[in-house]
Amino acid sequence: MSTAKHTPGPWHRNIKPVTKYPVIFAGRNIHIAKVLDMGIGLSEAEANADLLAAAPDLLAELEMAHQVIRNALAVMTVGQKLALGEQNAAAGCDGEGITRANEREAVIKRARGEA
Repeated sequence: MSTAKHTPGPWHRNIKPVTKYPVIFAGRNIHIAKVLDMGIGLSEAEANADLLAAAPDLLAELEMAHQVIRNALAVMTVGQKLALGEQNAAAGCDGEGITRANEREAVIKRARGEA
């Protein structure tokens, strides 16, 4: 995993409502983003603020899950991999390969600014 280029987490949002307190912080005084509610409703703006605040944690967990899946594949038999692929397809979460590795890698690169 590469070193993040973004401001390290954790990030947090200010208190609600986002219309009055729109800033996403890293630490106490580092302003990361400001959430605007222009053209969207308050509930959507609040959800955007929550998502932005969770972004570093989401990226870190996605990177860990990516490695965990690779580790699991390394110890699985061909039959187990085929069964996994069938289960993923039945659940509607199949993609390019049985574990969506290419899709995960693309999102990780995009989040790191490497895409």
